[in-house]
Amino acid sequence: MAIIFGILVLSATMAQAQVERIAAVVNDDVITTSDLRNRLALSLLASGLQPTQENQQRLAPQILRSLIDERLQMQEALRLGVTVQQQQIEQAIVTIARRNGLAPAEFLGRLQRAGVPTTTLEEQLETQIAWRSVVRNQLLPTVQVGDGEVDDMARRMEATTGLREYLVSEIFLGIDSPDREPEIRQFADQLVSQLRRGGNFPAVAAQFSQGAGAAQGGDIGWVLEGQLAPEIDATLVQMSPGQVSDPIRTLAGYHIIALREARTASGPSPEDREITIARLVLPFSGPPSQAEAELLVVEAREAAQGVISCEGLASVAETYETGNLATPQTVALRQLPDGLRPLVEEQPIGVPTEPVASPDGVIVFMVCEREGMEGFARNDMREQLINERIDMLQRRYLRDLRAAAFVDVRL
Repeated sequence: MAIIFGILVLSATMAQAQVERIAAVVNDDVITTSDLRNRLALSLLASGLQPTQENQQRLAPQILRSLIDERLQMQEALRLGVTVQQQQIEQAIVTIARRNGLAPAEFLGRLQRAGVPTTTLEEQLETQIAWRSVVRNQLLPTVQVGDGEVDDMARRMEATTGLREYLVSEIFLGIDSPDREPEIRQFADQLVSQLRRGGNFPAVAAQFSQGAGAAQGGDIGWVLEGQLAPEIDATLVQMSPGQVSDPIRTLAGYHIIALREARTASGPSPEDREITIARLVLPFSGPPSQAEAELLVVEAREAAQGVISCEGLASVAETYETGNLATPQTVALRQLPDGLRPLVEEQPIGVPTEPVASPDGVIVFMVCEREGMEGFARNDMREQLINERIDMLQRRYLRDLRAAAFVDVRL
């Protein structure tokens, strides 16, 4: 099928007159000029960019392009039977409001005062959530990262001790057609200019980035020197924390990088290891005397004596009438309360701890599973490789949807 692209110019006259026209046809869907105006107003408000006539005219082509892509994404989600619950949309609104330092009601109030219908935001979020489901269901099962790939990455990382490590956020603008490169470069330059004048990077990334981390405000976490594309690496080493880069051209498109922090790499922190813990609680019937507390400690010690697994601890709990076995929880060591961490950090798996008195009763803890440093590092590397593969595949997926679609831009 043919794809017809034009150059969109959203004139001030049309905006003032609020003329309702067809901005684009995407297969069987229509994008109206009202859709475009509302989304443009939303993007300017949410990203903190100034709603000047110049900004509106410059951003309009990219906004229309985003709307076209979102129609294709939603059409694919509907074809695959993906549905989005209203609760998911409401939670996403809460996240956006917090990112802007606002309560949800205050954020929605600002939208209304700016003349942006709530449905404009809800439709954008619905598409984002649906597309994530499509990517998770269609692409994730196809991604296999072998042990050899993890070994290769581990060998590279072994040589990184002492190298620089960067906490980075990114805005990515993909190039799917060579003839669109000047337009995309110009748009990237405009975003950089706005960001350097005080624009909110996470908000701008959430609105305009096509990268996998867009929903998280462009956050891609800590990356090691040599881990990103060479063009980005070469820029990072020259940046200071707090700076925003010029647009960086790679094979895939343009990247705008915000450097948040930098440090010398020292490998994974032991505090990031995960531990799975179960507990048996013998509750107090009321405020206990010291003698009563001591008796319950003895009872808890006897109850756990001889138990060698978390399953066994659950069986012991069933002999008591109270629901006193907490569901085993997996947490990072750094997330444990100060009083609990020393008790379980080196506790052998399947061995009950000494009973501990608490305001709720007497508790016996048991470590069900512990992640070693080697396992932590390999799991972290495997996850990173999977995310990189997914990001590449989803861009290819959307490119194929565009190639198979009928798109008629009428402005």
